Amino acid sequence: MTMDNFDHLFNQQEINSSKQIKGRLHISREDKHKSILVARHEELDELFPKDIYKDTSYHLISSDNFGSIELLKVLVSRLQPKYIGISTWSYNKDFIELVKEYLIQGIEIDFFVDVSIKSRKTALYAQLVTVSQEYNNFNIKFHYKLHSKVTIFESDKYKISVEASANYSNNTRIENFTITESKELFDFHKNWMSEIIDKQHG
Repeated sequence: MTMDNFDHLFNQQEINSSKQIKGRLHISREDKHKSILVARHEELDELFPKDIYKDTSYHLISSDNFGSIELLKVLVSRLQPKYIGISTWSYNKDFIELVKEYLIQGIEIDFFVDVSIKSRKTALYAQLVTVSQEYNNFNIKFHYKLHSKVTIFESDKYKISVEASANYSNNTRIENFTITESKELFDFHKNWMSEIIDKQHG
């Protein structure tokens, strides 16, 4: 019996190559998303000034390198607020998780959102309502035709207002943010937010 030689069918250089093939690291979608959020937060944390001066405005433009959620994290870390008022048209799961962290810390939060969130994002709406039932320091106010994106912070030292184009959700668009330390501007926004609360209680 003869043995056939099939060497001619193979490229010996490839078979005998000592070149190593790099394995592909599989990263879950959730882990990848978290790593992106961490990187965005770190970039903004470096960019934003460590000291916030009285009666001063800071202007930021983002293009998917950070967003409202990252700015919220940075400002809470800097200011150590006792109160946050937030108005937005939309939000995502990351925002809900962040709000829960701050509520656990004892921060009082008033949250204003357009009433259409009930039909637009039913699951997220239900999650937020559940959070409001769990924490006495969290108040949700639904309002028709609310498209405002304003966040206000009150601490022992600062009264900050953030006026922005971005919602509290993922966005790859160019967005603008104006951060102002001003009692007058804070009071202006706090007043119209309070009017919504008073009308809904009336």
